[in-house]
Amino acid sequence: YVKGKKVFIKTNLLLKKVVPGLCTSPWVIEGIIKVLKKDKREVYIGDCDVATAKQVEAAAKNWGIIALCKKYNAKFVNLSKQPTKKIKINEKIFKYLEIPEILTKVDSIITAPVLKTHVIPRMTCALKNQWGCIPRFRQQLHTIVHDAIPEINKGLKVNFAVVDATICLEGNGPVNGIPKIVNSIFASNDLVA
Repeated sequence: YVKGKKVFIKTNLLLKKVVPGLCTSPWVIEGIIKVLKKDKREVYIGDCDVATAKQVEAAAKNWGIIALCKKYNAKFVNLSKQPTKKIKINEKIFKYLEIPEILTKVDSIITAPVLKTHVIPRMTCALKNQWGCIPRFRQQLHTIVHDAIPEINKGLKVNFAVVDATICLEGNGPVNGIPKIVNSIFASNDLVA
């Protein structure tokens, strides 16, 4: 399902503080990188800043993603700093999506969320992770998040999901909650499944 030489891994780097279950585990990201590098793929890893803070670069450092990029010759990308491209989708909420251009230039996208509860959509997983591919204005969409998430996934073609359920977050997520050891990984080309 993951075709081509250029592959983007969309991780979850919500906060710079390191609390198990808050962001995608570095050992899960490393496992994905190792598989991709066996096939000599060009690997990009990234996420957007949240609406209220420019945290993604500090999070990438604290969570070990920058070190993994150096170790495996991958490139970290702050999607909030990338030029954007309009993708026409003609849906109810979005007539078009404005997404970081790099996501239109790679051959495949792997979404790598951490499984956790969320106070608005109830949980964050393989579909919700693409919310972090919209660099601007997404905080204004929280009241219609259930409609926005499918539309974002229609416009952004994700090839494969590797869900980090090693340590999840349960409770008043996505930021607050109690880490819960689930010790699982879910992987599929079917993001809904």
